[in-house]
Amino acid sequence: MIDAKVEHLFTLGLVFEARVYAGMKHWFMRGLPSSSDNMKGDASDGGACAVSAKEGLAAAIEMFRWRGEEEEAEETSRSGVDLLFWSAIADNLGAVRALATDGNAYPGGRLKFHRPGKHLGR
Repeated sequence: MIDAKVEHLFTLGLVFEARVYAGMKHWFMRGLPSSSDNMKGDASDGGACAVSAKEGLAAAIEMFRWRGEEEEAEETSRSGVDLLFWSAIADNLGAVRALATDGNAYPGGRLKFHRPGKHLGR
């Protein structure tokens, strides 16, 4: 049902709203059994099922249907929300790690946050 809502919102061109539902799906479905429960690792497996930063970032790009750099820069400038934020609400630690370390942090580890309407590259 949530996947259908996400698809419908993307079809209507409501990208921000679709991304909210896509990113929060894990929260909406908390406590309910899922087909991926058998594939999830827990603390007892020593993190053997942990997703790498590269895999996490690829999953985030797919989940949020990230478009070309120019279009996303415009969307980020308008909304003030970038892929790092979407990855964080989706609980995608691999993508968060990749985005926070892959040239997206100032020396010393401070992230480059910005205000809505002000793109970082300008």
